[in-house]
Amino acid sequence: MIVRQLDNLRRFPLVRDRLASGEIELHGWFYDVRQAELFEWDEAKRAFTVMEGRGANEVRSEPPPLR
Repeated sequence: MIVRQLDNLRRFPLVRDRLASGEIELHGWFYDVRQAELFEWDEAKRAFTVMEGRGANEVRSEPPPLR
């Protein structure tokens, strides 16, 4: 869902132009409450990675399912 929303935002001409000029950046994050970890979408890896702290090398292709 997060990655889809980033892709949707990139389709808007204003967003696309400002991304191209370097005026803005898009970030996709989610917080895993159970693990108390913040994940960020890494476009190069096409995966979510822990931003810092415990498990910083962990990689996920999708956020954990909601329960």
